[in-house]
Amino acid sequence: MLGPVEGVPLFARRTRAEVTLSSCDGSAPHIPHPATLDGLRASAREMAGIDFPRAKVAALLEDYSRDLEAPLPALSNAARIGEAGSLVVTTGQQPVAFGGSMYVLYKAATAVRLAAEAEAALGVPVVPVFWNASEDHDLDEISRAAAPGRGGETLRYRADLSAWRGRGASAIGPDDGWRTSARTWAASVSDKMAAFAPREGEGWARWSSRLLLDAFGSEGLVIIEPRLLRGLSGALYAGAVRGRGEIARLISLSCDERAGEAGARQFDPLGGPPLFMDEGGRRRRVVESAGRLAPKGTDVTYSPDELAALAEAEPKRFSSHAALRPVLQNAILPVVAAVLGPGEIAYHEELFRFHASPTGARRRMPVMWPRLSATVIDDRAASTMARFGLSAADVFLADDDLVRRFTPEGRLARRIRDAGRGAADALRALGEEATALDATLAKPLAKTLGGVERAFETFASKTGAAEARARDFAPEKLRRLAAWASPGGRPQERVFSWAWAVARFGGSFASRLVEELDVTARRHQILLAEGEGERGGD
Repeated sequence: MLGPVEGVPLFARRTRAEVTLSSCDGSAPHIPHPATLDGLRASAREMAGIDFPRAKVAALLEDYSRDLEAPLPALSNAARIGEAGSLVVTTGQQPVAFGGSMYVLYKAATAVRLAAEAEAALGVPVVPVFWNASEDHDLDEISRAAAPGRGGETLRYRADLSAWRGRGASAIGPDDGWRTSARTWAASVSDKMAAFAPREGEGWARWSSRLLLDAFGSEGLVIIEPRLLRGLSGALYAGAVRGRGEIARLISLSCDERAGEAGARQFDPLGGPPLFMDEGGRRRRVVESAGRLAPKGTDVTYSPDELAALAEAEPKRFSSHAALRPVLQNAILPVVAAVLGPGEIAYHEELFRFHASPTGARRRMPVMWPRLSATVIDDRAASTMARFGLSAADVFLADDDLVRRFTPEGRLARRIRDAGRGAADALRALGEEATALDATLAKPLAKTLGGVERAFETFASKTGAAEARARDFAPEKLRRLAAWASPGGRPQERVFSWAWAVARFGGSFASRLVEELDVTARRHQILLAEGEGERGGD
C-alpha cells in the first residue's frame, strides 16, 4: 500500500471538517483535545474520576457478540470493557446495504488501529467499538449499494424496504423480497460478492453486524446496537426532556461560534427534546407545542414532567436524536476518541457546549480522530497510471480532463494543429486588410476565426485519439481509470460498497488496512491492492 498523497488534502478536498480539526487544540474547556497521542492522554485523564457502567455494558455486549457468533478476539474485547479503567475508541454508521460504502471499512480499520496504539500509549485496555446505528429510520438512505462493472460502469442496487417505512432499521426482518434481490444483485457483480449477501433468517441490522465481524472480528472489533443501551439511558432521556431549552440554547451558541468558519448550520432548531418515541409501530420525533410534548403525528400528549417520568420508567420506548446520540454514547461508554468522517466532524462541533454541560455528558467531547480517507488502485489501474505518467493526484481529474491532458498526441495531429494555426494567421492577416476597407467586417472576421480554430482543434483531437488507438494507447483506458477512482465524479470511498472491495481483493484486505494504514496521516491516501477478478484501469 502506498502512503499519503502529496497535494491531495484529507478527504480528497478542503472541508469544514478540516477547519474544525485545526481548532480542536484543547484550549477551551468544551473543545476536544487534539487528535494526537498527547490528546488521547489528556482525554483519558479527564475521565479518570468518572463512574461508567462498564460491567453492565460489557455483559450486554458479550451476550450480543455471542448471539452474532463473533470470533474470540471480539468476545474477549467485549469482556475487557468491564475492566476497571478500560477505555473505548468508537466509530459507527447506519446499517447500509452490503455494509455501506468503502469509507465505513476505513472507519472500522482506523478505530481498530487507533485502539491498539492508544492501549500501548496509555497502558490500559482500549477496545474498538463500532456503533451500528440501527435505530435510524431513513430507509431510503440505507437501502442502496454500488460496485464497479467490467466496462467502467457503476452497478447499483436498491432494496425495497417500503414495508418498514417509519420504523428503525433494527425492525427490518428477514423478508424474502429484499434478501432475494440482494442475493441476485451480488451474484451479478461477481461470484465472490455473492458470499456477502444476507443469509437465511438474517434481518437487516444483523446482516450489517455480521459483515463487520467477518471483516474485523478477528482484529477485536466489538459491535453494538443502540437498542442494547436503552435500558441504561432512562436518566439521560429524562434529562433531555427537562433540559430541552438549555440544550437548544447551547447548540445555538456553538453554531454561532462556528458560523464564521465554513458551511451551513448542521442542526435545525430542535423544537422539543432531542428524542424519538416508538409509538403506533413507528419511530416518531418528540415535538413541543403550547408547553405539551407529543410523538409527532399522534394525538397523545404529555407534560414535560410526565414525559420525563415515562422516559425513566420505560426507556426502551425512546431513542436518541442525532444531537443526543454522541452525548448518550459518551456518557455510558468510556470513550477516549471517536473516529469520524467529515460530515460527522462538522455536526459534532455544534455539540461541544451541550456535551460538556450538566445537561450532557459532563465532560468535554472525546478526541475527534479523522478516519482514513483513501482511493484503492488495483494492479491494472496502477499499470495505466505508469503507462500514462500519471501522478496520484491526477487520478482525481474528471474523465474528459484526464483524456485531454494525457492522451499522447501523434505526428499527424500535431501537423493538423500547425496547419490550423497557419490558416488562422493567414485569415487574420487578410482580415486586417478587409477591416481597413470596412470596419463592420470585424465582427464576422472574429466569428470566422473562431470557427476555423475550433474546427481544426476538433479534427486534431479526433485524429490524435485515432493515432493513440492505433498504438494501443486508447483513451478508453483513462476513462475507465477515472470511472474507477472517481465514479461519477465522486470520491470512490463514498460510492463503492466495501463488501465489493473485500470480495475483490480478498479477506486480507481489511486486516492489511489495520496493519499498514497510518492513523496519524492528514492526507488522502492511495492504497495499492492486488486481487482476482474485474480490474480498474484496464
